[in-house]
Amino acid sequence: FFLGAGNMRHAVCVFALFCLFLLGSSAQKSRGVSRVIYGDDGRLDTYQLDEFDTALGRSTVQVLQGFGILTEHSDGTFTAERVRTAKDMWSFCPDERFADQLIMDANAFCSGFLITSKWIGTAAHCALADEEDYLIVFGFELTSESETRLEFSADDVYKVDKIVAVGTPGGKLNDYGILQLDRKVVGYKPYTKINHQTLIGDPLTLIGYPTGLPKKTDKSGQVTVNAPLILRGTVDSYGGNSGSPVFDHNGLLVGILVGGSDDFVDDGHWCKSSNICPDRDSGEKPSEGSGCEELGEYIVPICVLIESSEEVAAEINIDCQGEQPETVFTYDYSNSSVLTASILMFLCLALV
Repeated sequence: FFLGAGNMRHAVCVFALFCLFLLGSSAQKSRGVSRVIYGDDGRLDTYQLDEFDTALGRSTVQVLQGFGILTEHSDGTFTAERVRTAKDMWSFCPDERFADQLIMDANAFCSGFLITSKWIGTAAHCALADEEDYLIVFGFELTSESETRLEFSADDVYKVDKIVAVGTPGGKLNDYGILQLDRKVVGYKPYTKINHQTLIGDPLTLIGYPTGLPKKTDKSGQVTVNAPLILRGTVDSYGGNSGSPVFDHNGLLVGILVGGSDDFVDDGHWCKSSNICPDRDSGEKPSEGSGCEELGEYIVPICVLIESSEEVAAEINIDCQGEQPETVFTYDYSNSSVLTASILMFLCLALV
């Protein structure tokens, strides 16, 4: 059939709006495999953490894709000038947590962590773009309840010059990736101590950038499945947490968050609310159609990444075959009381 000029313009407008709706929906999915809240929302901002957990999250990064995300100044510093609230970017409901927090205006969001002085570990589905599309940023976080860090030094911002490794981008088995930065990182330490022998019920800590939000730490998870090639755990996470490091209660690196349950539900008011899944300790089973995974999120064990090739294993140089050391701290934290307590505990153990 044929349309008049006025009707044609109307049809084109309706079609364009429909396309925008589809793009918005697909963008939500393309910016990370879905995640969810288990029980109570355990996510905390950096300013709410003690010094141990603050230091533990320092070497995590936001993995961004897009151009013109940061403005570079003549002195080598950067400012995030293109920002939007989560409510505006993702149509969060007004009462959704963090709805008013700022997000940098990028095309895609993931998380990652420093694994060597030039390598970032992340998920495979976060390592599929061209090198020039990436921007890696350390330290995007809240410094107080009302202050978001939007200014960065040259040592906080890096580009990618090589995709070193890409596993299987499916949100489950072998979903790991390695991005090589354009230069050695200054001011941040790689994660060099691991736990490759977790047990069911062990506590888990997740650190990353859910839906592109400033850095969040969740210490409420626990291991539910412990297999050589995949772990499961009840960490609170979303799209954008893909590639996040997962730690044990001592701060030892356990694995990479790669996939899980549906993260949002439509409350019928054209806005998004977090999908709340039952905590395993409650004994409650997920209802049919809830999008909840009873066993929690998918976590690729860190040794799957380390042993992905001889080149990678040689460069990272972390032993995945030996017995797990009885380590009570991972790095030299700036908090002297934490470090001193750890040293005293080690000495006490040595004397027993």
